[in-house]
Amino acid sequence: MYLINQLVEFNPDNKSLVNRQTGRAIQLQLPASLCFLYLITHASDIVSQNTLIKVGWGERNNVTTTNTFLPGYSDAT
Repeated sequence: MYLINQLVEFNPDNKSLVNRQTGRAIQLQLPASLCFLYLITHASDIVSQNTLIKVGWGERNNVTTTNTFLPGYSDAT
């Protein structure tokens, strides 16, 4: 489990984000969870969109487009 800003717990095993103050939890889709974990574990690196697509979609990355990639991250607020 990873603690982000002493507020949000990210559990990659069950693909969840939990706000410690409110208890609000959300489930991430597998590609989003894999990408988020990669970003956390490579926090000091610049990570390209192509790398995230490969991390999140693996073998299926050749059919993943920017339009597929972006909706999973644009509603993060």
